Amino acid sequence: MKKGILILFISCCLLLGCKTVKLDYTPYYTAVYKADSLMTTSNFKKSYGILDSIFNLYKPLNSSYQEYFTFTKLSYLLKLKYKNKLINSITDYGLDKDYFKYDSILNKAFNEIKISDKEYQKYRAKYINSIDLNLRKEIKEMVFLDQKYRKENIDSESANKIILQDLENQNLLKVLFNKNIYPNERVIGNYSIDKKSINIVAVLLHTNDSIRINYFLPKIKEFVIAGKCSPVIYGAMVDQYHLYNDENQFYGTYNINRIPIKHYFKYNSRRKTIGLPTIEFDLYKIKQFKP
Repeated sequence: MKKGILILFISCCLLLGCKTVKLDYTPYYTAVYKADSLMTTSNFKKSYGILDSIFNLYKPLNSSYQEYFTFTKLSYLLKLKYKNKLINSITDYGLDKDYFKYDSILNKAFNEIKISDKEYQKYRAKYINSIDLNLRKEIKEMVFLDQKYRKENIDSESANKIILQDLENQNLLKVLFNKNIYPNERVIGNYSIDKKSINIVAVLLHTNDSIRINYFLPKIKEFVIAGKCSPVIYGAMVDQYHLYNDENQFYGTYNINRIPIKHYFKYNSRRKTIGLPTIEFDLYKIKQFKP
């Protein structure tokens, strides 16, 4: 698999005169789901092989499946070289010491390579310097304001404030998106920065129909293909639009427990086109994380 992908990639570069090739991340997401399922069933070697292959072609995202952390753990479990991967997890993907409380494998790997506190702080500083803390502050404020008036008893005054705030947020996002910036964790940092989860999905779900269809959905799809935004967000934006307009959802991202099995094939076919996992996989993950 690895050789075939690399040969295809090299051939494309030659055909395009060795110009930078913008990869479609859709196959990347699919590979990550497969590797994740293999990891959870302790099929470590096959899981590692898939991630190793896909990372030779795509820059790792470390999405909600934390596939780069998994790659690092698999290297440790399979007794492969993992030190540089662990360091990259800190410098490029924001792995911090608090995370080790929840991941015994990474904790063992960290302790065995004996990274000193001074070295760790240097790696951590590199990560902090790589993200846009000012933008993080702006996005955090946007997410806060998105919810501010929705937490109140909705009357005519608060309803008007919600409308005005949604319009302001839409305009702020348009300015950002027009610069080809999507505020993901690689751009504004992860939870470890200030112990806050910052995600603009709620803001995007509050865009009005017209601007969503004509601007935000095409732009978000571009970001999904470029590996900047999760396909889950695009799918939810499309499905919410259909449901709010008394239509059937298109990708089946809402109330998946209620979707009849006979409709799985239809939804899974559509999901695959944007890099969403199958309904069966989503249900499996939901069951896996139930307390």
